[in-house]
Amino acid sequence: MRTFILIALLATLLSIPAFAQQKKNDAIEKNCKKCHSTAIIYNKKYDSAKWDATIERMKKHGLVVSADDEKTVKDFLYSMKK
Repeated sequence: MRTFILIALLATLLSIPAFAQQKKNDAIEKNCKKCHSTAIIYNKKYDSAKWDATIERMKKHGLVVSADDEKTVKDFLYSMKK
C-alpha cells in the first residue's frame, strides 16, 4: 500500500509542469515571466519559424528584450524542438 501511494504521488508531481521541467533558461525566466507563466513556453515544441512569429507577436504586446537575450532565447527555443 505504501508503494502504491508513493508511486501515485510521484506520478502526480511529474505531471505538473514545474516538476516535469528539466531545464530552464535564464533569459526566458527574466523576459517572459513578466507577463505569463513560463510553463506554457517550455511545453511548446514549435519550429523556428513559429517561435520567431511568437516573439514578434510578443514584441507587439510590449515585450522589450535586448538583442543578446533575444538570441539566447531563440537558441534555447530552437533546441527544444529536437
